[in-house]
Amino acid sequence: MQDITIPVPDEMLADPDCDFDLVDYFQDLVATDLAPALDTDVWEIDMRANAYNTEITNVESEGDNIVVYYDVEFDAHYGCRDQNWAGSDERHIAGTRVGDSWVFPRYVHRVPRDTVDEF
Repeated sequence: MQDITIPVPDEMLADPDCDFDLVDYFQDLVATDLAPALDTDVWEIDMRANAYNTEITNVESEGDNIVVYYDVEFDAHYGCRDQNWAGSDERHIAGTRVGDSWVFPRYVHRVPRDTVDEF
């Protein structure tokens, strides 16, 4: 399993105390480099749910540690009742700075349990 490496912005390398917008920085990486580290599974919330958006809400960086908070937005359609349902779920990932990059663990998708597994 390979870790996910995200480069520390050059501005923060030059001045670690600068006022760099990490929320926007990580939001730009959601669909690309950061995607393998994010848990966007929503089947545990509702088997019919589909995740359609991931929004970075906050980033906390202290020393070599970083925590990225994000919301997974999802919706579901119940055809037999002709109803739609939507919501969001708050999540986070934690990483560590190694050299000029932050390293996050790769997300491992959980598999829904089958009723056969219960017995």
